[in-house]
Amino acid sequence: MFLRTLSLLLLVIAAPRLILADDVAGNPEKKCDKCQAACKAEGKCSEKCEGKCESECQSGKCEGKSACCATLAAAKEKLPKMTYLVGTEAICCHDSAEELARKSNQKIQFVVAGKNYAQHPEAFAALVQETEQFVNTFVTPCKCEASGKTTIAGQAIGCCNEAAKQSELVSTAVNKVRMGYKVGDEEICCAKHAAKLSKEKNSAVVYVVDGESTQCELTARLKIATAKYLAAVNAASSADASDTASTSSEPTKSDS
Repeated sequence: MFLRTLSLLLLVIAAPRLILADDVAGNPEKKCDKCQAACKAEGKCSEKCEGKCESECQSGKCEGKSACCATLAAAKEKLPKMTYLVGTEAICCHDSAEELARKSNQKIQFVVAGKNYAQHPEAFAALVQETEQFVNTFVTPCKCEASGKTTIAGQAIGCCNEAAKQSELVSTAVNKVRMGYKVGDEEICCAKHAAKLSKEKNSAVVYVVDGESTQCELTARLKIATAKYLAAVNAASSADASDTASTSSEPTKSDS
């Protein structure tokens, strides 16, 4: 009787472990293929990682909970920015600049790339141009003759084959980002056709970038440049995370 009771007790203790082992074996942890950087950091798929991460970062909703969000958020900080000057005080917030200008009875100067502008439209046009130039330089492969390394999307690569592969990945990602157009209720993918239809219908062209619409061409240019930049960053960081994961998964040789 004692032995039977002891056997039942041991079975009860071991059962949860057996169930857990079976669950792990039968239901392996799902690996996310949409955000490898986050998987590498967190070790598993998260809600932030289910194909939403990049769009959340671009829309400013990212809380920095995953590696890909952190990467894109940090990348956005490197883009050209407009700052403000009221008297001798430099300010990064437009609302704060307006408040200080009102209290001190001074005019706001708009600063882009170290140059001051008296009017916002001129400064904004300069910001768009600076951003486009920055992004174009960022996504264009540049080889250093001294080191022999090629820099693509902020990453310096020594191997020619790897550099070519990275260049293709970045180029493909950037080319997928396109400007859309709407004239009235009609959606158009061609800028010339949109302009022609706009004249025929006497209706303004609406520019569409990543689901967001604007009638301002400069705003659209800024949005498309930013979207291409983030696409390049995401492609480069995903490739880097994939290479790191592949390297770490390779079996190590013993010293025997």
